[in-house]
Amino acid sequence: YGVQILAGGTLSVDSGSVMDYLLVVVTDNGEAAVYSGTNPATDFALIGVFEIGQPVGHRCLFKIGGDLIVITTDGAVPMRQAMNYDRAQAQQLAITAKIANKFNESIQAGGGNFGWQGFIYQKGHYAIINVPETEETLQTQFIQNTLTGAWCRFTGQNANVWGVLNDNLYFGGNAGTVYKADTGYDDDGSQIDSDLETAFTHCGSPGQNKIFKAIRPLLLTSGTAEFTAGINVDFDRIQPTGTLSATAGAVGTWGAGQWSLARWGGVGLLVRKWLTTGRIGTMVAARLKVSAIGIAVQVNGFDILYERSRGTVL
Repeated sequence: YGVQILAGGTLSVDSGSVMDYLLVVVTDNGEAAVYSGTNPATDFALIGVFEIGQPVGHRCLFKIGGDLIVITTDGAVPMRQAMNYDRAQAQQLAITAKIANKFNESIQAGGGNFGWQGFIYQKGHYAIINVPETEETLQTQFIQNTLTGAWCRFTGQNANVWGVLNDNLYFGGNAGTVYKADTGYDDDGSQIDSDLETAFTHCGSPGQNKIFKAIRPLLLTSGTAEFTAGINVDFDRIQPTGTLSATAGAVGTWGAGQWSLARWGGVGLLVRKWLTTGRIGTMVAARLKVSAIGIAVQVNGFDILYERSRGTVL
């Protein structure tokens, strides 16, 4: 009594010889009813009703491959996992398990806001979970790389809804404007700001103190840019203060450009400069902030120079 159907979608299941397509009906109290068959009047059959956690928003379903993902208060849960495991285990197998704390914070702060949506962008190889922080005013996005499973967060794209046309990504803004996303090297005429921090690593010697002396970002840029880089140790969150700059000269003209001075057309500028750090800790992460407009910036990796101490942390 009082249960409402919130959303419906299809789930692909390999039955051995053929691919079966199941109907999934999600209710607002956190149940998913799964049906097989092709005609409700003749051959529909209820496979089961599974507990998935309370769905978030009416656009809580999206597909990755043949699996159906449900955005719930427990995380973004694949239906294949929900059908084979209990609710507690399904939470651990959610695609958002790596960002569970941040995801839960967003649910607690704005789980009832309009604008939650799951979406897959095939050309960009990423999945989008739209997060309405302030309803119809401010939205951010959790982004998963569908090739590696890694997560990041987009800001500055205030989107109420996402869609794809001819493989190109678009979103509808809060004022009724439709924007084309993932195109060009500016943010609607403004610079793009990015902030990257790698996972922390103990460099093969857990518990041992190290003196982290310097860091060298390995970057490739298509033009003039400035970067701010540094390190964090033992899970601190200090803003980077070291600055690097890359100045690209004009592309050379064949027959006119001077050898070893003029830049080859289409060749990016490598940035491989050391910055001193002088931090002490057991674990380290690289931090890089980039603000650029009209140019491409590619991060290839980081080199960190450190020295192990003789003692260990107890």
